[in-house]
Amino acid sequence: MKFFLDDNKGFTLMEIVVAMALFVVAVVLLVDIFTVTQKTQIKLSGKTRVQADARYVMEIIARYARNYRIDYDYIINREGGEPIPAQLTYLPLRDEADNLILFESSTSANVCPSGVSECLAIQRNNSAWASITPAGVNIQSISFFISPRQDPFAIDLTAGGYKSDNQPKVTIILISESAAVREGEKETNYLQTTVSSRVYKRY
Repeated sequence: MKFFLDDNKGFTLMEIVVAMALFVVAVVLLVDIFTVTQKTQIKLSGKTRVQADARYVMEIIARYARNYRIDYDYIINREGGEPIPAQLTYLPLRDEADNLILFESSTSANVCPSGVSECLAIQRNNSAWASITPAGVNIQSISFFISPRQDPFAIDLTAGGYKSDNQPKVTIILISESAAVREGEKETNYLQTTVSSRVYKRY
């Protein structure tokens, strides 16, 4: 005797359509999550790199400003007198051999790394300019605030003493961004530090 079962039916068309719809929704959600995660990782990576590179640039300037003398004469000659401006876009220093060391931003393609529109450059004793900004980072702006604004190493003939008794120091504000090709991947970084010069010699 043979028995025939009626419960071995396959999926209906409606069940297949519903299953495919659920599958498509799940794939779309997974792709969306992956895309968002990838974008977040790219932004975090870019931000971390910009911060590290900006700190590197800031540490170089701070080390020079700490160990060398601020060249007030250079600023006075360039700006046309005292007191010097409250904000400068360059920083002149003198080393122990009285050589001029100058920090200033540059837009020259011969100085800045490839793909960088503006970098921070250094010039030693009127030699060729050299970039201290790593590749992949643009300098948006850099400002130097020097205090005191009068040369503490110069004599005030009218008052009969030095023009200032304050220890020279410089506050540096650096704004940089990643030199990314796509606008959404650019990250801006703000850094500020104040450095007191260890050189305080009066003659």
